[in-house]
Amino acid sequence: MKVALLGYNIDILSLLDYKNHSIQNFQTFSPEIITASYAKISRSEKDILTLREEVKLDINKARQFNKKIIFDMGHSSVAEHAVFNFDISEISRLALEYLEHFRLASYTEKSQRYVTFRDNFYIPNEIKNQEFLEGFKRIIASQFNFYKELREEIKNFLLDNKNSSEISKEDARYILPLATFSQLGMTVNARELNYIVNELSNSDLIELKELGKRIFEILQKETPSLIQKSESFKVDSFPYFNIEKEEIFFQSQENFDVKLINFNTDFDNILISSIYYKYGNKNYGFEYIFNNIKNISYSEKLIFIKDLFTNIKNLNKIIREFEFVDFLFEAKVSASLFAQLKRHRLMTLTKINYDVSLGNVIPLTIKLIKKESDFLKLIEETNNFYYKLKNSYSKDLAEYVLTNSHKCKVLFKINARNLYNFLMLRLDRHAQWDIRNLSKTIFFIVKKYAPITVYLLQKYFEEIE
Repeated sequence: MKVALLGYNIDILSLLDYKNHSIQNFQTFSPEIITASYAKISRSEKDILTLREEVKLDINKARQFNKKIIFDMGHSSVAEHAVFNFDISEISRLALEYLEHFRLASYTEKSQRYVTFRDNFYIPNEIKNQEFLEGFKRIIASQFNFYKELREEIKNFLLDNKNSSEISKEDARYILPLATFSQLGMTVNARELNYIVNELSNSDLIELKELGKRIFEILQKETPSLIQKSESFKVDSFPYFNIEKEEIFFQSQENFDVKLINFNTDFDNILISSIYYKYGNKNYGFEYIFNNIKNISYSEKLIFIKDLFTNIKNLNKIIREFEFVDFLFEAKVSASLFAQLKRHRLMTLTKINYDVSLGNVIPLTIKLIKKESDFLKLIEETNNFYYKLKNSYSKDLAEYVLTNSHKCKVLFKINARNLYNFLMLRLDRHAQWDIRNLSKTIFFIVKKYAPITVYLLQKYFEEIE
């Protein structure tokens, strides 16, 4: 694993002073100067330039002030003024999947869609048993070898079928393991980074612990006043009872791919009421408006929306009132699809561990080149070894051998404004087929229960189909 601090925000006025040789202490460029001076704004009558010059005089004093404000007094929002850029490489896809669930950060990850991956992968330090270690390497090697074979077969198929639009070399990645090495660039503020470091440090996986340790050590050296470790920090711990034991109350397994959970909500009525509340008669309260809107006919509501957005040119400029309409979905998705879904961090997303009993997503490409039986055979071998790891270690560790084709269940809530942005991107003909299929399903579900809310999307969908 490699973790490097690429850069952080600095006071540009200090940089100008440095160029003019009036500042000799390079530590003046620490973002701790920014956080300390901004923290003083709320407590001093002095102007900000004066406060910053005072802070620059003593970096140690500035650090003590930061610690007092951010950690002792709990005003952690001050730490958001410090922003860091990290290079993170030689890390597994599984670990990056966990890292990217922290929403208040920006990530750009090496794409398995556009890049050919080599057989570089993470070997969990937890595996001490030589038999399991050799078995792990053997399974991963088989997956990479088949990945190379698939890419070659697809390449040859494309040469013979130049006009084929249903086949793509990228589909070979569905057999790649979650242990595959990848890399990303991360931009994050100090408040969120402190949260990330502490949760990583308390993870059950050694790789995640190591990632938290590396980031912490860098910040301890560069900006010690903005990071603080808490050994008792364990956000996802559930100490009160073993929730898995409660499964005895649920006997049957539901069959579905995508499901809208809150389908009884008055989506369209909430939307129109919210818009009227903002732009209509200011003498009415929301409940009064909502109760009256419910009694208006569908055709009148549709005219209202059409008139309101007659001149709209850009569907990404949907007004904020669309955020009052929430949709709650549950879906079964492949690891490949989830890697894309998790990038939409303005939705609330909960993922359950991968479950081999849910089956696998097999790309049409694999079937067209007549490799489906070989694909399924390797998946069966993978699943058998997964169970061995799960029974001997843990289900978290065992997930390293699973592939991009394996499924997990997700629960996600998205408001109508973000739904527009999501579907505009993922319904596009250039979108990857797996997430495009999900987006189509979501669109048709929402169209059924909230036709007015997605009226503008209907026009867009007709244009791209």
